[in-house]
Amino acid sequence: MHPITHISAALLIASLSATSTAAELLVARGDGFYPPNEMVIDGKLTGFHVDLINEVGKSIGLEVKWQSVPWARAQVMAKNGEVDALSYVSKTPEREQFGYFIDGNVTSTTQNGFFVPKGNPKGVKYSGDLKLMQPFAFGTIRGFSYSPEFDQASFLRKDDGAANEEQLLVKFSGGRFDVGIGVVSRIRYIAEQMKLGDSFEFIKPYLNERPAYLMFCKAKSKDGDATARKFADAMTAFKKTPRYGELLQKYKLER
Repeated sequence: MHPITHISAALLIASLSATSTAAELLVARGDGFYPPNEMVIDGKLTGFHVDLINEVGKSIGLEVKWQSVPWARAQVMAKNGEVDALSYVSKTPEREQFGYFIDGNVTSTTQNGFFVPKGNPKGVKYSGDLKLMQPFAFGTIRGFSYSPEFDQASFLRKDDGAANEEQLLVKFSGGRFDVGIGVVSRIRYIAEQMKLGDSFEFIKPYLNERPAYLMFCKAKSKDGDATARKFADAMTAFKKTPRYGELLQKYKLER
């Protein structure tokens, strides 16, 4: 074999070997429809978070693999170290026990708010004091954390029978509760798809605004939080690029 040909063949083999052993990042997510951040359209997972995490992973040599499962199952997988990371998760003391939450790994900001029938016929008011809302029945999504204050407000009547926003809106339209709670942009998007956009309104102020993270799983990590921090550094750098602005524009999100 000609020396140059021999070298080329060796480089090709090395390249193929490197490709076959490329590092993977297995990310779990709740299998719901969470526009515009995570959604399945025509059988394909897409959305702002998906594009963002895929591109940041690629920038540091990680091939991102996604696994969509029921949200409760996704959290169990994260606790058990069955996946490397969990997407679209808010930070709580309980979750900090099994996951790394690093500011650089914030993927978006979530606004949670209360919604009522159009015209607010029962005169529901919210000024920051949940005790003022004690007379009303609330509809929530099973397994979701909205805020420590709301989650721990045992004096409120909460119906957590809905598994997702669609079910929550169906129960709402059927008059099963007085006040619904959910992610503002997501509820509005899904309500429009269900032709319910004119049937409700959100109460101001919103309950809260909080960051959503790509949470790295402690049980799966072999290097402590090193991988999580490396990803956070890459995410921070990516957010300074024109490409990040393009993704925000693509999904009609504000910086």
